[in-house]
Amino acid sequence: MSRSWICIAFGTLALFLFASAFADNVVVLTEDNFEKEVGQDRGALVEFYAPWCGHCKKLAPEYEKLGESFKKAKSVLIGKNNKAGEDYDGGRDLDEFVSFINEKCGTSRDAKGQFTNKAGIVEALDSLVKEFVSASSEEKKAVFSRLEAEAEKLKGSNARYGKLYVKAAKSCLERGAEYAKNEIQRLERMLAKSIAPAKADEFTLKKNILSTFASDQSMIGRMRVSSMKRLDNLITSTVALLAKTLIVCIWLIFVNVDFPIPYWTRVRNVSPGLGRERTGDLHFRPFL
Repeated sequence: MSRSWICIAFGTLALFLFASAFADNVVVLTEDNFEKEVGQDRGALVEFYAPWCGHCKKLAPEYEKLGESFKKAKSVLIGKNNKAGEDYDGGRDLDEFVSFINEKCGTSRDAKGQFTNKAGIVEALDSLVKEFVSASSEEKKAVFSRLEAEAEKLKGSNARYGKLYVKAAKSCLERGAEYAKNEIQRLERMLAKSIAPAKADEFTLKKNILSTFASDQSMIGRMRVSSMKRLDNLITSTVALLAKTLIVCIWLIFVNVDFPIPYWTRVRNVSPGLGRERTGDLHFRPFL
């Protein structure tokens, strides 16, 4: 085989691999697979394009990046089809597309395809988490049972997140209030290392959910510290006021100010009929 044929063959293979990589990120929809791909139980963003359209050509690089961002999200389909469809009125840059997908599909990915700090958070369980964290040791068990029951009602991806909530609450019950904080620190150290994307997603979900327990616990701790500080300030102020009052009273006694203040004094008494004095009796005189 001549050198030119080898180059052409290599170039064709490279082009094929390049196109295949894009096909993995953005699903090319046809009449044969459209209903199958879009009809699944997942959110779908489909670009209906025309090969000759200048706007479509300009959009292509950003759209491929969008496909890469949500490549790991099994609940999202990024596809394209050269048929006419409903217009998309949003922005044309990557961040605008990512925000649109997250809003419409309930996902929490950034432009790099990684989970954001909102991933895994279930608002329906937030109030129970706050109640759980602020409850006493005995009350926590009752709240945990309610949290477990609510988590079982969740559907779809939220059902998976609900299990993580239950697991976190159970660990807090068994290992104490500091568990969430310590576990978050451990997960952050793991995320700082070079790990597989699937593991990074798993650790990020756990960290986000544990943060709801740790943040509420920290807030309660700050409230308690604040209350103790206010109590200390009140006690200090009261003691200082009493000390000042005592000093003023002592000063008034010694300078013999004509001020109606009670005091103690010793007097010389004469016992009637006995003809002798009795000294040293201590009497209280209410006023000067």
